[in-house]
Order: sequence, then C-alpha cells, then structure tokens
Amino acid sequence: MNSKSISPELYIDIITIWGLPLLLVIVAFLLQWPVIKHNLSEFRLIRTIKKFGKETMHDVMLPDSLGGSTYIDYLALTSNAIVVLYLKRYQGVIFAGEKIEQWTQVINNHSYRFPNPLQKLETDIMAINNLVKNINVEGKVIFTKESEFPKGRPESVILISEMENNLKNYSAEEIPPLLQTAWKRLQEHTEPCSKEFLQNMRETTTVTGHGWLATILT
Repeated sequence: MNSKSISPELYIDIITIWGLPLLLVIVAFLLQWPVIKHNLSEFRLIRTIKKFGKETMHDVMLPDSLGGSTYIDYLALTSNAIVVLYLKRYQGVIFAGEKIEQWTQVINNHSYRFPNPLQKLETDIMAINNLVKNINVEGKVIFTKESEFPKGRPESVILISEMENNLKNYSAEEIPPLLQTAWKRLQEHTEPCSKEFLQNMRETTTVTGHGWLATILT
C-alpha cells in the first residue's frame, strides 16, 4: 500500500476548506447573474449611443421655448446634425403611430399605455432650434432589443440593434464650424440633472416597460 496515499479524512478536510467556499462563490455568482447581465446590457446600450456622435451629452436640462426647462436624455453631435436621442427600455410588443397620443405595450398578455415619445421629441427639437438658429436638428427614439413592432413603427423610431449595425467612425469625421459653434452654445445652456430629479423620474417609471417618462418642467 502506498504510504503517501491521501486518507479519506484528509479528503474531507480539503473539501471542507476549499470546496465549500468555492460552492458559496458559485452560488453567489448565480444569484447575482441577472444583475450582472442587466449591467452588461446597460453598458453596451450606453456605449452604442455614445458612439453615435463625435461628442455626446447625457441627462441634461435645456431652456425650452416657454420660459421653462426640458429634460434631454442624449444629445449627439454628428457631421450633418445635432441629434436628440431618447432611450426607451420597453419590453414586449409595441403598437405605435406617428399621430397617436398613446402608444400600447403588450407584455405577458397584459397591455399598458404610455405617452407618444415623438411628441416630446418634437418639442425638444423646437427648443434646440430656438437656441441655435439655422442648424439641422434631428431626433430619434431608441428602443431596445426586447421590443418589437409587428404593425410597423414611425420613421423616427429605431432599434438599438440597427444602431449597432450602422455605426460609423464618427471620431474621424470633420464637424462643420457652424455645427461646432452651435454645439458649444448648447453646452453653455445645458445644466446637469440633479440626483433628486433623476430619482423622481425612476420612481415614475412604468415597472413593465422600464422606460423613463419624459417630463417637461415649466
């Protein structure tokens, strides 16, 4: 019999010392995986949006045309326009129309209504045009991969997967001087959103859609 063989008692000691902590680490990882997966997905979303323009701004307030302020999710500077971007995290089936006041989300055999985001998008484009004249300002509402539009979607609505597949090398593009000046003017008029404001928006978020309700402050 090999005198150097490991006794059963030593096996038990090894498993107790190393096996149990390893098992706890694996269990903890599996329990946290949904959170980790969500955070990775959010990271990819933000990275894709930030790549949409040569420069971007996020979570800012701008003066509107009514003497108040308006919340902007993302602003992107591209070679031919300043683009207003709103990210909507609605899951399931979405029924939408350009002129429809309320859009509908269907998930788990339940339907939920939410305001047409294109209306706020149009208002924000007007606010930016009021600050920077003679500049091309465009807007897009971005939906995540968890949403689908079986009846079609308005032209200003885009899926994040489409953005990922059509990203250009914006960092190599030349920005016309007029757009550069307009972008700097916007930066001078923007203010970061307070933590209280962002928290309030999270509290008014629909649970099923995970979409932030756009709010205009007056």
